[in-house]
Amino acid sequence: MRIGIDIDNTLTDIQQDLNNAAYMYATRLNKHLDLKNLNLIDKNNDGNIYQKAFGFTDEELKYFLKDIQENITTNAIPRKGTLEFINKLHLEGYEIYIITARDSEFHDDPYKQSEEWLKKNNIYYDKLIVNARNKGKVCKEEKVDLFIDDNINNCLDVKKYGIKAICLNAINHHEDKIPIFDNWIDIYNYIKKTKENKTYDYVLQLGFDKQTEEIIQNIKNTLQEKGVIDKEKNWRPHITIDLYICDNENLFIKYVDEIVNDIKILNIEFKNLNNFDNKTLYVEPFSKNDLYIIKDLFDRGLNKFRLETRKNKIYQPHVTLCTNDDLSRALIISKDIFKPFVGKVAYLWIYNPHVNLIKEYSLNEN
Repeated sequence: MRIGIDIDNTLTDIQQDLNNAAYMYATRLNKHLDLKNLNLIDKNNDGNIYQKAFGFTDEELKYFLKDIQENITTNAIPRKGTLEFINKLHLEGYEIYIITARDSEFHDDPYKQSEEWLKKNNIYYDKLIVNARNKGKVCKEEKVDLFIDDNINNCLDVKKYGIKAICLNAINHHEDKIPIFDNWIDIYNYIKKTKENKTYDYVLQLGFDKQTEEIIQNIKNTLQEKGVIDKEKNWRPHITIDLYICDNENLFIKYVDEIVNDIKILNIEFKNLNNFDNKTLYVEPFSKNDLYIIKDLFDRGLNKFRLETRKNKIYQPHVTLCTNDDLSRALIISKDIFKPFVGKVAYLWIYNPHVNLIKEYSLNEN
C-alpha cells in the first residue's frame, strides 16, 4: 500500500503557533482584528486563510509565509507518535509518500526545506512531493492508496478521485465520509485493522511440469465426472506455500524476485492419498524436506506480508484434489485410480484471490 502524508499539522502540530504568530504580525501592522470571525481553514493551500483573517496585503502575506511561517515549520518538532508509527508502517511494507502544499511561490526552495526537516527528524519516506495544492490530483497521479492530512477539505478532494483518506485532528469538524482521528496511534491501528480484515492479496504456489499436472488433473476430472462437488476454486494442480497481504503489487513481486533464484526444480515422490478432517482430499508428498526448506525461505523473506492467523499453523505441503463437506465417495473413487508417481515441481506462481496469475517463474535446473 502506498500512503500519502501531509507535513504541516499532520507530521507536526503547529497551528496554534502559526495563529499566534499571525496575530502578533497583524498587531505590529496595526490591522483591525475581529477574533470572533477568524476561520483558520486553509481550503486552497495557498495562505489565503491568513490574508482573509488578518487583512494582509499580497506583500505582507508573502512575508508572513516566507519568513515567519517558514521559520516555524523549519523548527517544528514532529507530532507525538509520528516517528514511531511511520517507521513501523515502512518496516511492514508500506510505501511512504510525503505530499505537501509548500510551493515555490512562497518559499525559496520548498523541496530542500522539507527534505532537510524530514532528514533532521529521522522520518522515513520513499518520495517527497511539493507544490501539491491540488492533493487529490497529485494522489491520483502518484497512485496513492491512502492519504492522511489535517485539512478535511483536502481529504474530501482526495476522496473524489476514489482514494481513501484519513483526517488528523480536524478541529470543529465532523465528516461521516472521512475517518477522523486526533493522534497517530489511532491512525496506525485503523490502517492495520483495515488491512487485517482482508482475507489475502496473493497466494504463492509451486506448480508442476505438464506431465505431473496431467496426472493430478486426471484424478480431479474423474471426481467431477462422477458428481463429486469440489468447493475449492478452480486452481491448477499446485502446492501452496502461503497467503499474503500486500497492497503494493510491485513491492511484493520485488521481494519474491529476490528469493526465487534460490529455488531449483524438484522431483517429488507421491505414494498416497490423505485428507484434512474428511473435508479436503489431497495427494501427499512422501518426502517433504525440500518443501520445508522452500517454505522457510519464503517465511523469512516475506514475513512482513504473512497473515498473522497463519504464522502459528504447522505447514503441511499437499496437492489438493477436492474440498467437500463429506469426502467418503471421493476417497473411494480416488483410491481406484491413484497410482504412486514421481512428480516434477517446475514453476513458482503468484496468484490473486480471483485466480488471476500475476507472475510465473520457471525454476532453474539443479
